[in-house]
Amino acid sequence: MKRVDPSLCADHGHDQRDTGASIAAAKPYYCPMCPGIGSEAPGDCPKCGMRLEPASGLRPRALRTIYTCPMHPEIERDRPGDCPICGMALEPKERLTEEDWGDDEAKLLGRRFWAGVFLTIPVVLLALEGMVPGVSFTGFLAPAVSNWVQLVLTTIIVFW
Repeated sequence: MKRVDPSLCADHGHDQRDTGASIAAAKPYYCPMCPGIGSEAPGDCPKCGMRLEPASGLRPRALRTIYTCPMHPEIERDRPGDCPICGMALEPKERLTEEDWGDDEAKLLGRRFWAGVFLTIPVVLLALEGMVPGVSFTGFLAPAVSNWVQLVLTTIIVFW
């Protein structure tokens, strides 16, 4: 891929990342953020976790998202980036609906949210044990075990 001075491309939307075209012939799905990552099936990138894009070329015009600057609506790009005038992140002008892309990601985020809520409840109860009158787990758990349980549950909440 030929490299171009980024200062020359800032005003007309070129991006220096590999778009995955080199993988298009070999793999039907590629990661737009990680050059060289491809897959035979849709899913997430093993390197960055981003959803793999179809390598069949550009999406149909109806599914393309136009990105614009919130402060300068005259700036429009076909991919996310920064505004060349103020440097703010470009935002989607027209958001895709669940019907356009499916709601797999929404379901996944919903499951993660509720799992986080259910794992947070015991952490809060164990952490507030000595502060709330009438709540005591010392008969069930030794203080050292309680600390380890809180550490494990909190680690799962944070990193999942």
